Amino acid sequence: MDIEILEDFIKELRQIEPNMSSTIFTPSLKKDQVWIINEIIKMAEDKVLINKKANSMKKMEISNSHYDNTNGSLYLFAEQHKLNAYEFDLIKRIVRCRKKGEFLSDLEKVKTVIDLYLKEQGHLYEGQVEQLNKK
Repeated sequence: MDIEILEDFIKELRQIEPNMSSTIFTPSLKKDQVWIINEIIKMAEDKVLINKKANSMKKMEISNSHYDNTNGSLYLFAEQHKLNAYEFDLIKRIVRCRKKGEFLSDLEKVKTVIDLYLKEQGHLYEGQVEQLNKK
């Protein structure tokens, strides 16, 4: 649904509540009607917000050409290969370093992340190095 149409719909809904006093319903029913209208307004506002964020993300994708997902995203690749956060970060930086225009800086970050990975997670793989090398 078009964002402008939703925003117009929200404005119309907001105008209904003040006019509720002229209806023939009981006060408790009016409260229920007001509550329902307010819930619909909240849902419509959420939908507008989500659409605006999605549009913003599309614009950002276009402006960030190093985020080329035509062959699938790095997130999908990471999931398929069961990469942990360190491995994903390393792959991401290596794949994008030439496209992003910060080649040396990204490669320096790769070295830093490798050192951090070994420092923080290396103990988990002690005694498994030979086994991991055979895979």
